[in-house]
Amino acid sequence: MKSTKAVKGHLRNRLIRTRKKTAGQANIWLFYSFKLNLDVPIIGDLEMLHWVSELETQPQVRRFTMDFQVEISLQETGESFEEVTVIRVESVDGSIEFQQVDSKQYDSCEKVSVPVRYKVENRIEKSRLVIVPAAHLQAFSKLSLSFWLKVIAFVSQVRGYDLSYEMGQVGISISICRGGTIGSLLESMSIADSALAVGAICRCVLQGNIIVDGQESFGLNTQWKTP
Repeated sequence: MKSTKAVKGHLRNRLIRTRKKTAGQANIWLFYSFKLNLDVPIIGDLEMLHWVSELETQPQVRRFTMDFQVEISLQETGESFEEVTVIRVESVDGSIEFQQVDSKQYDSCEKVSVPVRYKVENRIEKSRLVIVPAAHLQAFSKLSLSFWLKVIAFVSQVRGYDLSYEMGQVGISISICRGGTIGSLLESMSIADSALAVGAICRCVLQGNIIVDGQESFGLNTQWKTP
């Protein structure tokens, strides 16, 4: 993870060119995304909060595409379509939804979901457009951001590792224990490298195999349970 102070000059410009938006003086981060298995440039504080809260840490999200341009209609019938830029979200059940951040909405934390039709290739499909208000992301920042950034960091540290054995050990332990603390879960497994063990646990968290309360600092005392 790099902040705008580290990502500047030629690298900053190169990262911006990979996105279909301008950065201005906004912060830029380069995060590793476990869901995409690649580094993702994030532009602006709200986009970072949205990526952490609504995309990377949501088990039901399989993949996502930033700066996705699509023609949508809010009407049930007719040919009134408008091209908009959204985040395209593919769920594990195969369904598609589109998300946008309302950077000016600080009065309400409630997300708004509206049904839409959208054009894909030579057909029209149904989906929904989810508007995430800035107030919702601001509340997440105060309660849970540091927790989830730590989980993401642990996953990033073991990128590229074959964790088949470690993931198997986690799977066996969670099926037996069904709940407890991260510390007790680590003690129940036969994994010599603690970094690989924690990385495997955090992968399971992002996959939804372990449910945790993301409102305290992630650590040995963090409570977990099975879904």
